[in-house]
Amino acid sequence: MSSCPGTKGRTTRSHFKRPATPMGGVASDSGESDCSQLSSVSQMSTASKTARARKRTRTTAWSAQAAVESMPESDKDALDRLAKENADLRSQVASLKEAVSGLKNQLNLLSQQGAQQKSQDLSVSAGLAPDTEAQLRRSIAIEVGAMMDAKLAALEGRLLPEKFACGNSHFGCKRCTTGNSKFSGHHHVGECPQPMVSFASAAQSKPLNKPSVKLPKVPTLAAITVRVREGSNVGLGEVLAEARRRISLSEFGITSDSCREKRAADGGIVFMISGENSSAKADRLASRMREVLGEFDVQIGRPTKFAEARVMDLNDAVTPEEAGGCSTEEIKIGEIRRPPLSLGHVWVRGPLVAMKKLASDKRMPLGWTSVRVEVLEPRRMMCYRCFESGHVRRMCTSSVDRSSQCYACGGAHKARECISPILKCPVCSDQGRPSNHRLGGKNCQPQKKQSQKKLQG
Repeated sequence: MSSCPGTKGRTTRSHFKRPATPMGGVASDSGESDCSQLSSVSQMSTASKTARARKRTRTTAWSAQAAVESMPESDKDALDRLAKENADLRSQVASLKEAVSGLKNQLNLLSQQGAQQKSQDLSVSAGLAPDTEAQLRRSIAIEVGAMMDAKLAALEGRLLPEKFACGNSHFGCKRCTTGNSKFSGHHHVGECPQPMVSFASAAQSKPLNKPSVKLPKVPTLAAITVRVREGSNVGLGEVLAEARRRISLSEFGITSDSCREKRAADGGIVFMISGENSSAKADRLASRMREVLGEFDVQIGRPTKFAEARVMDLNDAVTPEEAGGCSTEEIKIGEIRRPPLSLGHVWVRGPLVAMKKLASDKRMPLGWTSVRVEVLEPRRMMCYRCFESGHVRRMCTSSVDRSSQCYACGGAHKARECISPILKCPVCSDQGRPSNHRLGGKNCQPQKKQSQKKLQG
């Protein structure tokens, strides 16, 4: 028998073993848990108003207590096992949450590093210099060309034998004569081989369209030149003083403001007249100066700008006068070359105004048909004594005289008479530079006088 607080001195008898607690814990032998539950039931029974209700409440409490105490030991073990498994699962869930959070942090870090690396790559690619891009393109082109050459090398044995030809573009070249010519015993076509060019370099060097020649502007001033001939005993100053004393510019409608003078390339004086009808005024003044200065050994000229062109598709009946289209005083015509397998062509030098018109038309009527006209690039000023550029023969101070040499091979003959298949520039040969080209060609780059003086000094 044991007494419980709150039962007002009533006693209860424990007929069963102490059951486990609702949370899985086993009750102690003191019976505190049972007493607390029975006390609450007793309070409910005493609170009832009728005896029947109090009896029913006590009966319910006793039956519940008996059911709890009659619970088997296996259910208790199951509750303990479930509690342990629940605790293990909670610990596993906590560890999994920690692992997931760590993986999220690593993923964020990797994404940030990838974005930084991408931005750095973009900044580096955007900051490449034009020279670096050009170098990359050049290296790629070289590699692609090498690959194509390697592929074509396998097919080289199946190709036809190589054909050699001279580098001259026009027909009838004296350096590429056939076996029927009189020079066939000395050389043959194979003596003028062209260098082998790779596939990539040939594609790069081949121009798509031939650039048009830019001619200089037509001058708006009329010029008169006064030059004393070589070996004359009279100076240029005396000649000009006599002309000023005996000729008045006002007679020809020329004022001092419209007449200027400068030094010519050959050492003479050039009078430049501007204004309306300047050409007619210059013609009358030049004729008057020839009359007054006839007793002096001087040369009075009316220079004009000239240009050169090549007239092609000439038949056998065309003469140089017909090809020029004007008198021989205004135009200079070379010898008509007539190759055996094509129509003839001729070199023409005429006034700049006429050449500009031909350059725009590209054809001109001649006889029954029209012929092609190709305007040539202006030549640079060259001395015909030393073959160097920048001055004329009259102002030449060089100690070397090459006036008797050929422009093409450097031999002792004229260039129009040259039949040698080997090109040799006389100026570049004397300077020790590559000379396998014609004088004045695109590959001709002689050393200037100032550089020569520095090397000698």
